[in-house]
Amino acid sequence: NTWWWPQFLNQFGENRFHTVLMGSSNSQLVKQEKTSWVLGHQLNYNEDLRREQLKEVDKFGHNLQLCYVLRQIMGFEYNHWWVTDGTRVIEFGGAELGNHHVLVSINPPKLGTFVTESNFKLTGEVKERMKKVCGASNYSLALRNCEHVARYIHCGAWLCFQMVGNGVLKQLFVDHMSEFTKKINTFPDELVQAELEKTPLYPQEMIDAYEEVGTVKWTKTKSALIERDAELYNIVFIGPTGSGKSHLINNLFNLTVCASEASIDSVTKEVKFYEGMARNWIMDSTERGMERKQFNRSINIIDTLGFCDSVMSPEDVLDAIKMSVKVNVTHIDKVVVVCSGRIEQAHNDSIENFLKWLNFTKNRDKFIFIYNKSDLMSLLDKQKNLLAMCEKFDVNIDQKMSWLTKTGPEMSIKTNLAIGFPPGATFNDVATDHVDFSRSVLAGTQLKNSRIKVSKSSCTIL
Repeated sequence: NTWWWPQFLNQFGENRFHTVLMGSSNSQLVKQEKTSWVLGHQLNYNEDLRREQLKEVDKFGHNLQLCYVLRQIMGFEYNHWWVTDGTRVIEFGGAELGNHHVLVSINPPKLGTFVTESNFKLTGEVKERMKKVCGASNYSLALRNCEHVARYIHCGAWLCFQMVGNGVLKQLFVDHMSEFTKKINTFPDELVQAELEKTPLYPQEMIDAYEEVGTVKWTKTKSALIERDAELYNIVFIGPTGSGKSHLINNLFNLTVCASEASIDSVTKEVKFYEGMARNWIMDSTERGMERKQFNRSINIIDTLGFCDSVMSPEDVLDAIKMSVKVNVTHIDKVVVVCSGRIEQAHNDSIENFLKWLNFTKNRDKFIFIYNKSDLMSLLDKQKNLLAMCEKFDVNIDQKMSWLTKTGPEMSIKTNLAIGFPPGATFNDVATDHVDFSRSVLAGTQLKNSRIKVSKSSCTIL
């Protein structure tokens, strides 16, 4: 008996009734998701299934596609992703929530019912990534879903762009996740890469011989920040893929703390946090007059994904960086903008978007600009390229920072630089650039300056 239906719709409205139904379904979806978050950020392989699936990976053809299609779970629409060679499919989960696994099947969707985002080749690295996710379970729409697995196979990054920016999954889940937001787009335990063997780049005693140079000693690598990190001095490195951000960070620590290589694909696959102890110097007033004292401070160096990666759009990368910074960092003390080679329009647009997000016009003194990989250039060409970079972003090329030295006179340094650290170089080859770079990045760690406050309520900077 449905006599009440027209009266109900007239009184409440069809859209409002639909919203009530969707709200109920979404609440159930969130409730079910929460049970997966507390299980830990792990893939929890089904070993029997995994052994069978590993045999199927070897049967994939050489030409692969990254695909997605619109799906529904409990009335909620999202994009379901997978990788296929046209015959076989590897995917995580399906159209219903449950005990999902990463499966290889001979069941590609019918042509025309899905979107192909990218075509790529089955390299040895791609096949290895396929094998690493076979038999995985512990499915989570927010933290471990079909897009995470498909993009990991495609490019090695554990990313779901539906969980950043205005993504539909972010809008549904993020307000319910509390401390679990720090796990968004970070590798599950089984996929976390082993830390690199820590090797000094140069003899530390040669660096220490420059008495007025600040140095930083690596203490640990972190995948997320905790409450105590709010008091640390936070330095964020940003720039296009291939600009050498990670290599600069290694030079700053004088240690191979992060992977670094020349590539059109980003070597940094997630935002990484490197904690260190910075040593700097201050002049303090004593009974004997002004004296130089060593000042130590814990800092975080934050390495971000490269803009304009060959397999990810600049907009998606920017959203992923913003999300990671937002959920981990309460304040930023310094931003290092790194470029090299020709600054393409896409590079320019991405950096400008980031500067706008960080309210650059009100925080100019907290930014430094580095034109990297200029070791083979003449001094004139270095200055020309640095000037071109600074003009693009309305920056004063002669921006300086000053402080007192132990002998009394003021020392002043330029903070925007054109530098280069070629692989295999000796310290004598790069001493001037190394000293200038360290001074520029670490200048201010010994001072109590205002900070850029990161809003926790939205992706904005106060």
